[in-house]
Parts: sequence; C-alpha cells; structure tokens
Amino acid sequence: NAQGALLAVLVLAWLARGRLNPLAVAPGLCIIGAAASIGCISNGCGYGREVFWTDGLAWALRVDWPDAYLIRNPRLPAQLLLAAWLLLWLAPVIIVARRAGHLADQLQAKTATLLALAACAAGDFGVAFARADAQPLFAQLRLEQWLDIAILCGSSLAAALHLRRRSGPG
Repeated sequence: NAQGALLAVLVLAWLARGRLNPLAVAPGLCIIGAAASIGCISNGCGYGREVFWTDGLAWALRVDWPDAYLIRNPRLPAQLLLAAWLLLWLAPVIIVARRAGHLADQLQAKTATLLALAACAAGDFGVAFARADAQPLFAQLRLEQWLDIAILCGSSLAAALHLRRRSGPG
C-alpha cells in the first residue's frame, strides 16, 4: 500500500543520513506516487466510488474506469485525483529541494523530504473519501487514513524539530 511505500522511504532516508540527493528523493516521492496512482487505473486498484446522475458535481467528474473486478461503472476518478494532488505539490517540493541543493543544507533537504511525505499523506487521506475499494474501518475512517494521519503528524513533528534545530536555542 501507499503508506508502506512512504514509510519505506522514511527508513531509507534515515539509513542513508545525508547521502541521498534531496533533488531526487523529495520530488521522487511525488512523481512515483503519481505514476503509481495512474498505473492503478487500468488495474482497478484504488478505484473511486460509483456516482449517479443525481450526484451533481460528482457526476460531472465521473469516469468509466474499472473496479477491482473489472466492472465499469460511472465512478469518481480517485486515482487521477491523487495523481493531480501529488503533481500539484511537485513544484513546492522541487523549490525547497533545489534550495537545499544550492545551500548544501541537510536540514533543508530533510524538510523537502518531509514536505513531500506530508503532501503524499494529506492527499491520500482526502482522496480516500472518494474511494470505494474495501478497507477496514475504525472510528468511521479507513485504516489507511489512520496511517496517513500518523505519517502526516510524524512528518510535521519532524519538520518542526528540524526547523527549531536550524533556528538554534532561544
């Protein structure tokens, strides 16, 4: 799942500790996430919930893509929504990563990676409301949404700690 991939990148970045180029890692998260999301379209993974002509804007956004059983019905383009979200965040992530590359600033590089992680998790959390594939629920949220919340909170906390470390004491 997407959360497992995000956590694997976090572990890889932690193990590499400064040997990874932020110009590749941070934007790579967004690009790979978008490509994986688009790749799901033909395979029916991460498919959107069905919509009907009475659903207003949702009906206007409908696509005729297959679900996991390759049944084509009008549904929300959940995969495309996530890909668009990640590509929208690509520009800010590249700007932060380029700045880190020019400054040779490891804290800035970590911030770029954490920004990309937060963007991936936030987008997946929101798009999960449009999805229809079977997932366990806990407190009215999909299990993967709880993982997205954990990743978002963890990356935000880590970014805050990095920024605090950068500004120095008091």
